[in-house]
Formats: sequence, structure tokens, C-alpha cells
Amino acid sequence: MSLLAVSPLFAQSTGSQQRTIETVVMDVLAQLPADSQAKQQQRMQDFLKEPQQIVEILGSMLTDPAKGQNAKVEYAISGLVSHVTAAGQDQALASVRAGLRNAIQKCPFNDGKAFLMYQLQWCSGPEDSDALTAYLQDKELASPAINALIQTPGTDNLIIKMLNEQKFDRNLLAYAVKEKALAEAETSLLAWLKDEADASTKAMICSALASCGSKASLDALAPISMVDYLNLLQKLSKAAPSDDIKQRARALLTDQPTQVRTAAMQAVINMEADIQPILQETLKDPDSEYRNAVLKMLSPRMTAEITTCLPALYPALTDAAKIDLVNWLGNTHAEDRMDIMETAVQKGKPALSQSALIAASKLKTERAAQLLVSQLSGPNRQVAAQAILASKTNLVDKLAALLDAPDKEVKQQVLSIVSQRRMKQVADKVFNLLDSPDAQLRQAAYNALNGVVSETDLNRLIEMLKKPDGTDLPKLQEAIKMAMLAMSPDKKLQTISDWMANAPRPEIYYSLLASAGTDAAATRLIEEYNSGKSADKALAELLKMSNPPVLKFLWTLIAQDKATEPVIARFIALSQSSKGNLKERCGQYGKLLQSNISTAIKKSLVSALSTVPTGDAFTLAAKYLDDPDSAYEAANTVKSIASNKSVPIDNKELLPALNKAIAILKETGNADDGYAVDAIKKLLTELKPVEPFVLSDDEKKQGFELLFDGTDLSKWQDNATGYKVANGAIHVVEDYGHNLYTRKEYQDFVMRFSFCFARPGVNNGIGVRTPVGVDAAYDGMCELQIIDNDAPEYAHLADYQYHGSVYGIIPARRIKLKPIGQWNEEEIKVVGDHITVTVNGEVILDANVREACQGHNVSPKAGEKNPYTMDKRDHPGMFNKKGFISYCGHGAGFMLKNIRVLDLSAQAAQK
Repeated sequence: MSLLAVSPLFAQSTGSQQRTIETVVMDVLAQLPADSQAKQQQRMQDFLKEPQQIVEILGSMLTDPAKGQNAKVEYAISGLVSHVTAAGQDQALASVRAGLRNAIQKCPFNDGKAFLMYQLQWCSGPEDSDALTAYLQDKELASPAINALIQTPGTDNLIIKMLNEQKFDRNLLAYAVKEKALAEAETSLLAWLKDEADASTKAMICSALASCGSKASLDALAPISMVDYLNLLQKLSKAAPSDDIKQRARALLTDQPTQVRTAAMQAVINMEADIQPILQETLKDPDSEYRNAVLKMLSPRMTAEITTCLPALYPALTDAAKIDLVNWLGNTHAEDRMDIMETAVQKGKPALSQSALIAASKLKTERAAQLLVSQLSGPNRQVAAQAILASKTNLVDKLAALLDAPDKEVKQQVLSIVSQRRMKQVADKVFNLLDSPDAQLRQAAYNALNGVVSETDLNRLIEMLKKPDGTDLPKLQEAIKMAMLAMSPDKKLQTISDWMANAPRPEIYYSLLASAGTDAAATRLIEEYNSGKSADKALAELLKMSNPPVLKFLWTLIAQDKATEPVIARFIALSQSSKGNLKERCGQYGKLLQSNISTAIKKSLVSALSTVPTGDAFTLAAKYLDDPDSAYEAANTVKSIASNKSVPIDNKELLPALNKAIAILKETGNADDGYAVDAIKKLLTELKPVEPFVLSDDEKKQGFELLFDGTDLSKWQDNATGYKVANGAIHVVEDYGHNLYTRKEYQDFVMRFSFCFARPGVNNGIGVRTPVGVDAAYDGMCELQIIDNDAPEYAHLADYQYHGSVYGIIPARRIKLKPIGQWNEEEIKVVGDHITVTVNGEVILDANVREACQGHNVSPKAGEKNPYTMDKRDHPGMFNKKGFISYCGHGAGFMLKNIRVLDLSAQAAQK
């Protein structure tokens, strides 16, 4: 039986129920924040097994904000609180509250205590009161404590009791009374107000009285705080209206600042049943700010009956009041007062007339529509047109009739309106005007086409497009594009292709082809360009497209030295957002930079290198730090690439380039460059000298040999480009298929190394006893998995694909690797057919490959699936006696360092 099968460590991982509470916490933290609500709920369900203990553990993990980051722990606690406050979680809720109380008591940092109190306030109950009250006399924690008490149900009597005891801060308790509006506190607060000397506390007492007070508090507030006096007046005008309250409010309507008058009027409105007199008074008031504020207050109670007084009142109003009135009528949709709007439009001065038109556009009546349309021929035509565009009234018939009217200016105005409002019902009338003898009217009709056409108009549009004069070709093309808007891309392309078949002038369809926006359309345009027919027109349309075939085509032109500056500029713009090979793109930019290009293109290319996060791009950009034309762009580019911590750049190259960038950016002197200089300086402070790795005395004694000490790849072969050395580590910098092999073959060995994932989702592997240039998983003894198996994209891995597994043969025990960017330690021991893998001190694999497949590394029946291997495939190299050790590159983002090996076979031979 395999040792793996009986390992207690392996058994421990078979179910989450066997994990310690601390392990549960660490596992969940590593998976936060979750990328979906469902996953978030699942993470919180993991916490519900022992919620009190988990909250206490999380609370103990909070650190001094000046020395560490608490974001993830705080996220976990707030997520759990949110989860248990949902319906049906009463038992868990009580446990979480208990955990928060204990965590608050034990947390040594006030910031942490304050955060935990904030969480407690969202789920607290009466039993939490004592724990919170204990902090009310702590200057730093009194504020979060009182806020939590305010949110805690059943604390009203407690706060009143503390008010009477007078041993707590008055300001704090007054704030609590204010927030909870505790009427029982009024007597105590009034007594405090008489003897309180502190201005801040006195202000809070007044604010509390405004919230909880009765009529008895008015006289006390009036001489001290007008704001709180008015707030209490408004409160009482709703809760306890009386003649006295009304009289007090009305007394403030004159000889007071606008804000005071406005607040007082709100109290009056609250108590008045008939607001028509208030409306009349307000419109006569000379204060525009007050007038508009009161009109807004009256809006919710506006009825047709209330406005019956307005026709008689209107003539006596000032022009400013009339403007405020028509604006109010429009905003309140006062359709019964169209008489006032008509009078304002027809007899008012320009400002009033135009305001009335805008107001009328908000009404959905026939009368309002007629008023708007009637003004298209007068001095208000521009405002009328804007009002019609804003109006939600159906104006199609009225506008269509105006297209038959004799007034040319009105027709032009209407053509613009129907086009902007997409009135397809008037398409026939617009088409008729395309033949107008008047050039201006004809042009207006062409301009309006794209707003009124639909798919049913395509045939007549195409017939017009075929006409040889081509005067209005661009307008017709735009109209056709709009008419085809609802078509699927494939149908659009097929329709255009049918039109182009045997067409004497195919170039008139190029713009339409480009609008199809598909790869096939781009390919067809490239074919048209290559045919030599109107190549310049085909190219002009290709430059408007962004499909992958266009990018490839533009590079072909550049490589053939046929590219104009616009072609190069478009290539640069498209390539920056492409998902193509970064090494290839860097090479393309490099070739262009060596060619005869303008300064503008050079600047653009150097800037574009910032979108290529590779060491080669950094090296290339750094060369232009000494170029006067593009030094500024180079400085920003090297700063951008250097800021990407996953890009391998050796400090020997990085340091001088960043110092040059600082000098260049300082010369420009603007604020943004100052921020960039600060960012570079921060990067420089983070650079650390890297010393070559040396073996420990114990490893030297055992006979270990260094395969990589942080300086070079002299002990490796076959892939110097896919693996780059920087700052003491090997970085995988190229995509799938790039392997690195030892120069020496090994039989039995122990290999130790450190590895790190620079980004989520990294995948690599270690080939054991493998020939060069083959798939180590099958033609070598095996491939041992190196993979970030916690990444979302690997959620459905087979058991034999997890980190440390013998790929396709034996699954490793799954463990949690260190977070992205942190180094893990691994040891691999191979003796005969036996493999042991240890990661971060834990044995995750200890098994015999021959036993695992029962000696059948290939299927007993040739050509059939192998029933003895987990992946059902043959592994012909499994029993290799010796071979190279390799790293199997499956993508960039993997880092290695401190690689050393103990050749057990060589030691055995020496003995």
C-alpha cells in the first residue's frame, strides 16, 4: 500500500470538518474578497461552525494601522456580521455578538476596538450595553461606543439614567438624545442649558432639544440658536400644530434673512389647510431665492383649484416673478394653466417668453404642442426647437405638416428636429426634399436622412448611392449605415457583399464594409486594397477599424516599407490594446524605432512601450532616456514598467534608468510629473541589494551542488530567452512551451529550491529523468506539478493536477501555498521509483510510481486507454533510469531561486 494512503496528514485534508479553527480562518482569509456573492456566502458559512471563536481569532489578528494592514481581516469581520444579521441566523448572531464583545476587550489597539464597536452596532442587543458603556469615559473610544449604544435596541432608559447620573460627558449624551429623539430627556437638557459654559456642548444640547423637545423648549432656544429654534418649530408644526406655533412661525416671515424666512414658511405650510393665499403672497415677494424655495415647498400640494387665482394675479407680477411662476408651472405639470404660458410666450419679453416655451415642453397636451410648433417661425425659433427636442409629446403630425409649408427656414429647422428625434414616420417627406431646387434646403434634407431612415429605405438609398455624381456620397453612406443598424453583423456583411458583386464602383461600399465591424469585413477590405482598385479608399476605411486582421495588415505594410505616417500611428494605437504576443510587439516597436520615422511617431512608440510589461521593453525604452526628442516619454515608460512588480528587471539596469527618469521629469516641472518623481523615489527605496546564494554548512557537508545561485544560468541549457535572471531569481518571461534543462543528467537526487508566483494562475512543472525536447509528463519519468491551484481558473482540476502531484499518476495532498508574491520552499527526493515532495516543511507526496500504476506505465493493449494510470494515458518514460531535470514552462509569472541538488547516485558510486 502507498505511504500516501495511510498518511495522517493526508487524512486530515479529506474534510473541512477536521481542520482547526485557526486553519478555517486562514483558509477563508486567503479566499477573500470572493469574486461572486455565492462564493462570499459560502466563505461566511465556513465561519458559522464556530462563530464566536472565529470572531475572537479575527479580532486578535487586528494590528496597529501604523505597522500593518487590516483590510482583509476587517473585510472578513464585516462580511460575517452582515451575513448573520440576515433572517434566520439568531443563534449565530448571538455568538458573533459575544465574540465581538470579547474581541473589543482583548484588542490592544484603539483603532481596532473602534472598528469592532462599529461592527457590533449593526448587530447589537440589550446584553451588549454594559460592554459599550465601559468605554464612555475613554476619550478616544467614547465616540464609537456611544454610536454603538445609539444603534442598540432597548437602550433608551439606560441613556436617560446616565443623563441623570451626570458622570458622563454632556456633549456625548446630548448627541445620543438627539439621535434617538428621547422626549424624556427634555427637562434635564433644559437644566443643563442654563449652566453649561462650553460652547460646543451648549450647541449639542440645543441640537438635542430641537430633536426631542416640546413647546416648552422654544423660548429657551430662541435667543441661543435660531437654527435649532426653527428645526423645533418645523417638528412641532407637524407633531403638535397650534395657533401659538403658527404665530411664532409667521413672526419670522419678515425682517429676517432668506434662510430663516424659508424655514419659517415651511412650518406655516405644514399647518395651513388653504395654501392659495401663501402662493399669492409668495409670488408678490421681491426675494427671488425665497420665492423659488417656497414655490418648491408648495409643489407637492399643487392642484388645479389652487392655481385658479393666477390669471388675475399674473399681470401685476414682476417679470422675474413671472419667470419663476412659468418655471414652477412647467415643473409641476400644471396643464390647466396653459393660458398663462401662452400669454408669457406671446406677450412677454424674450427671457420670459423663452422660459415659458421650456416650461411648455414639460406638458403632454395638444395645446402645449401647438404652442411649441407655432414658435418655430418667430424670434423664439431656436429655443422652440430646443423645447421640442426635450418634449415628450407626440409631435410627428405637426412637424410633418410643416415640411409642406412654404417657409424655407422653418423646413430646415424641422428637418434638423425630426432627424434628432428619430422620426422615421416622416422619411418620405425628407426623401422628397432631397430633390429640392434650393441648395440649402436640399443639404438640410441630406443631413436629416440618417435620423429618419430604416431598413425599409435601403433599396432607394442604394439606388441614390449608385448615381455617378457622388455629390452627397458621405451623407448617403451614413444614412445607409443607420438603416442597417438593426441588422446582425453577418447579415450586414452579406447584404453589402451582394451590392458589391459586379459593381462598377465598389469603392462606394467601402465605408459600409468598415461599419460592419467584423473580421470578415476587414478581410474583404484588405482584399480590395490588394486588388489595386481604389486602394487609398480601402486603406482609409481600414484605418477606421480595430479588428485583428487590420493590425496584421498594417504591420505587413510597415514591413514592406509601404506605410505612411497615419498607418504607423494607427498600428501603434491598435497594437497597444491587442492581446498578442508581448515579445513580438516589443520587437515590432523596436524595428519601427530604428526606421526613418517622425519625432511624433517616435514619441508615440516610446510611450506605447509602457503597455508592454516586459524586461525587453524596459531595456528598449531606457535607451531613449538620452534621446532629446523622446526622453520625457521614455522616463514615463520606464517608470510605468518598473512599477509592475511582476516584470523581471535587474537592479543593475533598473537603478541608473530610474535615476535618469527622475532628472528628466524634474525638468518639466508640472504637478503630475512631481507625483511621478515621488513614485520613482519610492520604487528606489524598495530596491534591495542581492547577494549570491551560498550553501549552508550542512548542505556543503552533505555534498549539495548549486544549480542556480542568483547570478546566471550556466548550469542550465536550452532556453535562455524564456527564462530571465534578475535580482537573484529566475523569471519565466515567455508563454507556454519553453523548458529549461540541467546540463547534467541525474538518476537519484535531492533537489531544493524556492519558488514564487508573481501573478495568480501560474502553472509550471518539474521534469524528472527526462530527455531534452519531450513532454516530461510522459516521456520523462514524470512531471511534478507546480501550479497556483487556488486560482479561480483552476477550480475544476483533476486530483492529479494539484501542486506536487505526479502528473497523471499520483495526487499530492492539497495544501495552501503562500500568497501571491511570497516565496515557498520545496524539496524533491527521487530514489529509484520513489518520490517524496515536501513544501514549506510539509510532506505532500510520498509514493512509488511503479506501485501506483502496478507496473503498467503503458497499456497492456496497444492503442487503448491505460486503465492503470489516473489520466488513462501511457507514460512510456516512467521507468527511465536517468535523465535531465527540467522546469516545464507553461506561462510567464513563475519565479525560482536558490536551486541546489544532491546527486545521490554519484555519492553511491563513490562509495
